[in-house]
Amino acid sequence: MKLTRNSIFLLFEAALAAAMFVMPPAALADYLGQKNSFNVDKNYDSQGQSRISATLQAVTDKLYFYTDDDWWASLSSQEQADYRTAFVNLGQEFDNTIYPKLTQTFGGEPTTGADGDTHTTILIHPMVKDAGGYINTGDNYPKLQASLSNERKMIYLAARYTPTPYEKVYLAHEFMHLIEFNQKDKLRQVTEEVWLNEARADYTSTFLGYDDAYKGSNLEQRVNKFLAQPSASLTEWSDDESAYGAAHLFSAYLVDHYGIKILADSLQSGLVGIPSLNLALKNNGFSQDFNSIFQDWLVALLVNDCSNGTDYCYTNPNLKNVRVSPRVNYLPQSSDVTLTVNYHSTYWAGNWQKIVGGKGNLTLNFTGPKLAMTTVPYFSCDSQNKCQLNKLSLDNNQQGNITLSDFGQGVDSLVLMPFIGGKTTGFDGSVDDLTYSFSIDLHPTAPADNTIANNTNNDSNAAASQQLLLQAIQSIQAQIKQLQILLAAALAAEAPASPKYSCSAITKDLYYGVEQAAQVRCLQEVLAKQGAVIYPEAQVSGSFSLATKSAVIRFQQKYASEILAPLGLKKGTGYVGATTRQKINSIINK
Repeated sequence: MKLTRNSIFLLFEAALAAAMFVMPPAALADYLGQKNSFNVDKNYDSQGQSRISATLQAVTDKLYFYTDDDWWASLSSQEQADYRTAFVNLGQEFDNTIYPKLTQTFGGEPTTGADGDTHTTILIHPMVKDAGGYINTGDNYPKLQASLSNERKMIYLAARYTPTPYEKVYLAHEFMHLIEFNQKDKLRQVTEEVWLNEARADYTSTFLGYDDAYKGSNLEQRVNKFLAQPSASLTEWSDDESAYGAAHLFSAYLVDHYGIKILADSLQSGLVGIPSLNLALKNNGFSQDFNSIFQDWLVALLVNDCSNGTDYCYTNPNLKNVRVSPRVNYLPQSSDVTLTVNYHSTYWAGNWQKIVGGKGNLTLNFTGPKLAMTTVPYFSCDSQNKCQLNKLSLDNNQQGNITLSDFGQGVDSLVLMPFIGGKTTGFDGSVDDLTYSFSIDLHPTAPADNTIANNTNNDSNAAASQQLLLQAIQSIQAQIKQLQILLAAALAAEAPASPKYSCSAITKDLYYGVEQAAQVRCLQEVLAKQGAVIYPEAQVSGSFSLATKSAVIRFQQKYASEILAPLGLKKGTGYVGATTRQKINSIINK
């Protein structure tokens, strides 16, 4: 089940320069049967709506439960009664467990909404597949500062999961986002890195004991999604289920070995992301930093055995069998073997490369991306699977080597675990394509006598034939790739000419959630033409997504002198206002 990332509040460009402080109105409590209209995120609403009518169905000490009127009308009277009971039970779970445990550990959410009411409003409405819930931090501001604000503390939950065991999981997740918003944005005027924001929120299901019954739990689903794609970046947030899996499993390892206070203290800090974790570790008396813990986590994911060292396992019994499967690089049993591997990765992503097969003198040369800091822990294991952990030393050019004279005998396999670090802030979801490579040269040792040489001759000939076959396959694959390139070029040459952009100008202000599909599409076309540095996703959908917002921010910062400087801004906002439109229109009409 997928938990959607929290929406990021978008300020107008002018408001960023001179934000107004507005006193909340006097609070008037909502009453059962009260009707309201709410703005919702159309990207999550199953009907693509941006505004729905809803009615208050239940009230508890801390929560209002509103339901979408159209969805509610589709239910039978018995179903409606069952849902009202479920709302009351969920409200009690929130009042007695979720709220006290999370606030006592991590700090409070905003005391009141923009309406002055202390209750948190839960809006139940049908959502797109896999969406469990979301928040819009703009709801915590008056409409004068956020025009689409509902002016109250709000959490949006998917109707399909109420009533199910997942409802409390999603409520806790989204409430944690409200706490994070208050602790960082409101109290300390900083915005948390998305990956750490989501890591804390998703870990709440384990922290609150909702994953203790592992079968069918949120944790089990996270584990399964992560193991299917274990090389997902922890920090470059992709908003897919493998990213949530990495975030949850890293949080579980961190808490297992360093305690929940590291997650809590990093939240109560004016720093964000990796620096906030490093400060929390230091303040709690630990010498380890994020880099060393990330390395230990990768080793733990491979071996997960406390007998190899207390840092290389999970103590959570539900995670005792979690192990990744490394990529296997097989060395043929031939007279001489040369293998070169190029692998694309990104910051803070796990990689596990296993090298097996072949016998003789092995030399491995490793090269990491020059503009990043690469760390390469590795295991060398014998035939009894007894392993020794080492670390490859890299020079200033990010190069290093390993030499083994007894590979295939004393050392039966190598497992490299390279990861690219160094970057600690500024993770915005755009994946940096960083490539590392390693080459292997294997030369068999001389046989002890002629008898051994004769006995192994047939095996060597068979292995040599196998190597020739592999080389032939690689040659054919290269020819196919070249033909595909030629075919694509020919088709492109025959395609009729089309206008460069679908509009002649952007005429309206655009921002996340705006309903201007044609104008957004044209904006995305311009951003895509700027290349992968600005808009790596290159999605032309007509929907102003978070990826589009990030692309706009990068575009604004690329042309900062024309877009940001006239407004007195130093950072991009993601809001397409007058100066941004002017620059985009100049590109369209070039």
